[in-house]
Amino acid sequence: MSSILVQCPKCKKLFGMSKVLSREIRCKNKECEGYDQRISVDKRIYYAQWRDPDGKTRQKKIGPHKEAAENFLREIDTAIVEKRYIKRHVVKKVKIKDFIDNRYQPWCESRSRGSGLKTKLVHLKKIKELWGDRYLDELTGKDIDEFRATMKGEEKTTMFNRVFTTLAHLYTIAVEDGDIQSAPFSTKRMKFTEKRRLRYLRPDEVNRLIDACAEHLRPIVITAVHTGARKEEILSLRLGIEVNLKERSIHLTKTKNDEERFIPINETLLAT
Repeated sequence: MSSILVQCPKCKKLFGMSKVLSREIRCKNKECEGYDQRISVDKRIYYAQWRDPDGKTRQKKIGPHKEAAENFLREIDTAIVEKRYIKRHVVKKVKIKDFIDNRYQPWCESRSRGSGLKTKLVHLKKIKELWGDRYLDELTGKDIDEFRATMKGEEKTTMFNRVFTTLAHLYTIAVEDGDIQSAPFSTKRMKFTEKRRLRYLRPDEVNRLIDACAEHLRPIVITAVHTGARKEEILSLRLGIEVNLKERSIHLTKTKNDEERFIPINETLLAT
């Protein structure tokens, strides 16, 4: 029999929801600080629970909307009755290199550009070289540790951090797609601590830098200094479109995090 469960936001345990008293659902975990307190509607996470044709109880996290859980269970019940139910817990075998080529790399290419994408492709090439012929569910924490030790020995700790970050995100997408139930290793595994050096150019150093630039580079560098924009953002600027000299502003639309920005144009930049 299918039912909707609600997760307590404090103890994370699930509780069945009565159709009659859906507004009054309370946490029944006596060890929870929210014991017997009403679980607020705006803090609820709904789960769907059903019994498949084999008699096994299944659960799926739906989200904050009760209607979505009801619709999901309605589809499950209909599929079981019509004998077209697919066992959702059965995960197909997908090789890492195939997932990268067919899914993850196209995903990256649709969301990244320029040097960021080039760097990502370098990381993916490394992942395929190391584990491309493995299936998604075969990669283990031991494999990650061995790679980490190798990178440490070669003094490439930053490279390890970048490749591992890409690998962890790759598995996040694989889980969301249903190609694997969960990552077979901890995606929160210890990365190397990076020593970052933060330093700004002094005014005299900025002037020396600009003076040393070739003629075609000078306006690019001046724009960078006075806007803080990235290279790809600067090279995509068009007069009269992103750059409005009348209102003395720059409107950046193609940014790394896809968030638009407006930057004022000062006197130096206006002259440039």
